[in-house]
Amino acid sequence: MDKMYIDIISWSGTILSILGQVLINRKMISAYYFWIVGCIVWGVVGILTNNYALLAMYVVYLILDIEGIMHWRKENIIKKENK
Repeated sequence: MDKMYIDIISWSGTILSILGQVLINRKMISAYYFWIVGCIVWGVVGILTNNYALLAMYVVYLILDIEGIMHWRKENIIKKENK
C-alpha cells in the first residue's frame, strides 16, 4: 500500500487514541469507544506494515478497552442499585 495512505491511517489512529485518552482523563465512558476504533485502526496499520508487535499491542489494548466498558457498566449498575 502507498506510504501516503498508511500515513493517513496512522494519523487517524493517533487522533482517535489521543481523543480517547483525553476522555478517559475526564472519566467519560465514550473514551473507550474512541480507543476501540483507534485500536482497530492501529491494528490495520500493523497488518499493512507487517509490524506484528504493533498489532499485538493494540489487540491487547482492544481487549482491555472492552474489559473497561464492562467494568464501567457493572460499577454504574451497582451504584444505581445502592441509591
